[in-house]
Amino acid sequence: MARRISTLNAKLIFDHDFIIYLNMEDLTYHERVFIQGLLWVKGKSFHNDIDGECCPDFSCCEPSLFEKDKTRRKKIINEWVNKNKSS
Repeated sequence: MARRISTLNAKLIFDHDFIIYLNMEDLTYHERVFIQGLLWVKGKSFHNDIDGECCPDFSCCEPSLFEKDKTRRKKIINEWVNKNKSS
């Protein structure tokens, strides 16, 4: 799992193959959730501190719940995206 450093307005996510810096407060709610979902599919769980929301399997707050099946994670995110397209 990735190591997370969180401040009021930024997230740094460290991994062996990438570093992401996001000023999460500059993003819309849907952008924040979309990025959180994409990283979750890749296996990087983090809590959306701005909106107070967990990733889909709550593994950001309870790592033992992490959905290990990447195909299942993709399905869950695709369902969420399709459900929220018109919003």
